[in-house]
Amino acid sequence: MKKLGLYFILAIFCNCQSQEISKQDILGNWYPEYSAETLDSYFEFYISNDKIFYINDIGWLPSKNYSIKDNILYIEDFNEQGESYMKKQGRISMDSGKMILEISKDVSFIRLNSSPNLGDCINGKFDANKLLSFVLERQAEWKKNK
Repeated sequence: MKKLGLYFILAIFCNCQSQEISKQDILGNWYPEYSAETLDSYFEFYISNDKIFYINDIGWLPSKNYSIKDNILYIEDFNEQGESYMKKQGRISMDSGKMILEISKDVSFIRLNSSPNLGDCINGKFDANKLLSFVLERQAEWKKNK
C-alpha cells in the first residue's frame, strides 16, 4: 500500500513539472488569439526550423532567426550599430494547442490551419504575391471576433 501511495505522489509531481518546449512544438503557422487584449493589430507568422516569417496588413516583414533555451523565446534583433543579437521575448508554454508567450501579460497564439498561409509560400506551394488578400480576409474576421 505504501508503494502505491509513493507512485501516486510521484505521478502527481511528475505531471506538475513544466513541459520543456522544443522547436518541434512551435513549428507552423500562428496568429493571435481573438481575445488577446494586449494586441491591437492582426498579424500572422510562420515558424520554421531556424527562422520566423511575418506578414501583417501591410505585407511581408523581414524574417528573423530565433532560438529557445529553458522555455525562453529569443528572436534576432539589431543594435544601433546594426549588429545582430538574440533578444529575450518571454517565457513560452503550450496549453491545449495554444502557444502562450509571457511578456508583461500573457499573449496566446492559435495555430493557423487554413490555407493559403505563410508556410505554403515559404515552402513553394503558393504564390507569395497573392497571400496578402487572404491575410486581410482573416484579419477582418479576427477584428469582428475580438
